Amino acid sequence: LKDIDLFYSSSVLSELRISHVEFYFSLIDRVGHYFYLKDWIHAFESRVDESSFPARPSWKRLLRHRTDVELLYGAKHRGSYKSFQMFESVWEIEKSADVTFIPVKLGPVKHMYS
Repeated sequence: LKDIDLFYSSSVLSELRISHVEFYFSLIDRVGHYFYLKDWIHAFESRVDESSFPARPSWKRLLRHRTDVELLYGAKHRGSYKSFQMFESVWEIEKSADVTFIPVKLGPVKHMYS
């Protein structure tokens, strides 16, 4: 990969281990121009929440927004609705001459609910 205009992630990264999230953020830092991220602030059994996403100091945040989401919360709750909070962020990826990419070997990705 050499150059990507926009990376998009919606409700995905919070389900990964922090090492996997760091790998994607390193890739975005190396080849991305913009990054849109929408995910849970605190959700279910998340391994990563809003405060632990590794955005780089050189990235310029263009948007930060929070919203409530009503979800049907499973059979054991008899189909009740529960409110969760999500956030949206958009960053412009600032490039510098000293950006380096360190390859990381990832093992198999296991979904957190399997």
